[in-house]
Formats: sequence, C-alpha cells, structure tokens
Amino acid sequence: MPLRIDERFAGRAGKCPACSIKITVPEPQNIGPPDATVDQSSHRVLTPTTANMPLHSELHPPEPSSKTTTRSKQSTSMNAANSTEVLSNPQTPGVESTRSPNLELPALHDWSNSHSGAISIPRWIVLAQGALLGTIALTFFVFGWMVGSLTAPPDSTTHLVSKVELSGSVFAVNDGQRVADMGAVAIILPTDATTGTRPDMNLLRPDTYRPIDNEAKSIIEAAGGQVVRVNSDGNFLALMDANRTYQILIISNRATVNSNFDITKQMRAELGSFFLPLEDLLGNQAFHWQEIVLIDQSKTLNVVIFE
Repeated sequence: MPLRIDERFAGRAGKCPACSIKITVPEPQNIGPPDATVDQSSHRVLTPTTANMPLHSELHPPEPSSKTTTRSKQSTSMNAANSTEVLSNPQTPGVESTRSPNLELPALHDWSNSHSGAISIPRWIVLAQGALLGTIALTFFVFGWMVGSLTAPPDSTTHLVSKVELSGSVFAVNDGQRVADMGAVAIILPTDATTGTRPDMNLLRPDTYRPIDNEAKSIIEAAGGQVVRVNSDGNFLALMDANRTYQILIISNRATVNSNFDITKQMRAELGSFFLPLEDLLGNQAFHWQEIVLIDQSKTLNVVIFE
C-alpha cells in the first residue's frame, strides 16, 4: 500500500510508522526525469527505460540471459535504480508510484518511546504523602477513642467495693478469773449469702479447726464471709465488705454448756443455709450469735464473755 506523506516533510528523513524502515522523502520537483510520463491506470511515474517494463518487474527484475553483454547488465541495474518510489504531491492528485525493494521507509517520528502523557514525581514526595496520610489516620483514631471514652455510659455492673475492719474480743471465766478464749472460732456470714454446697462443720469446730487447707473455710469465703480464730490476747480481726449485713457466730473453745437450748428459730433461719443442723456444729460448746451492719467504717464488737 503506497505511503502518503504531506509535502511539508519533503527532503526530511524518518521512519515508516508501519514497518519502522528508514526513508528519505524526496523533493516535489524531483518526482521524475523531465521526460517521465504518468501511467493513469497504475499511477506510476515512468521513465523511458521503464515504460515498457511489466509492473512486477519493479520488485522482481528479469534475469539477464547468457547473451546479455556487460553493458546490458549495467543498463538493467540503472533501470532498477531509477524505478524508485515517488510520493504523490497533494497538489497533484492521483499520481503515485511503487517503491524499490532496496528503499527503506522510516517513520518521520518514533512514537514508541514517546511519554507525552507521563508526569515525573520525585520519590520523596510520594513518601511524604504516605507519611502524611498515616499521621492523619492516627490522629483521627486517637480523637475517636478519646471521644468514645468520654461519652460512653458507665458500666452499671462494675463498682468499687470498699473494705472495712471488723474486730472483737472474746474471753472466758475460769475459776472466777477472766482469761482470753484463745482458739475460739468466729464465723462471719453475709445475711444474703447462699451456697450450693454446705461446708463440713467438723472443720469449723474449735478443737478441729485449721486455718489453712480448710475446705469449709474456702466455701464461706467464696460466699463473702470470713472464718477467723481468736488469738492469745482474746482478740480477732476480719476484713469485710462495707455496706452489708452480717451474721456473726462465735464458738468458745474454753466454755461449755449442758444443752443448746439458746438456739432460736431466727438463728436457725439465718444460719440454716450453711449449717444444718446447728447442733452438729456447736456440740457442747458455748456460743454467741448476733447480727451487725457494716457501713463504710471499721467496727469493733462488744466484748464477749463466756461464763
């Protein structure tokens, strides 16, 4: 297919856009020799040497015979060289020519390496933009966390429980003298406490009580109570939750009774969820039972004396 190039590119060199072959655009006045003619059927520029040559002979010139002289070979070479392609002039429509097989058709401009739409950005700008986006995201995250912490409703299920001290003194009368009831056991239970497993009462008696590795004591402590022993000075101390009502049962280690006729119905009702029957816990030991309310300050019980 003939290549049409505007006359403004006359006399310039370039590459063919289709095949990337080098080409030199001839000047318009050099279309052909003065005696050249135009074949209207094929639109070729014919010279006297190529007027009678077939169309395909431009691409495949006839081989010379054995009788052709050296001069004929030179003439044939000149004819092939003269049968070059001449581009049509826009001012002369319909005039085209075929090209020589040895003529390269380069493009006027190599657009393969063209980067007219690309923009070059330094790397530090890209890194700075990434750091800026990360800083903005972190700032908004911290801001949202602060706002959420300030506006979130407080959890009604969580509250601080203050502790208060509950202390007391226990004595027994021996031969008319008041002595410390060392070894007596004080059991302190919240009034509203319940347990699924009753403690072993044998582990809470003064003669068999042990302060460590005591399963019965662990059950009472899990319910919010305490089990403490009276020391050699006759005192005991327990750390309890404030703002609760407690049942206190003190079992003497020194004093004994003939019968437990002092057990009341209210006492059985308050302590029955943990100890049933109470007689198995008390045995023949003297006891003291009372109910107290701890608010927000330490409390000391009245002195308990077993006669």
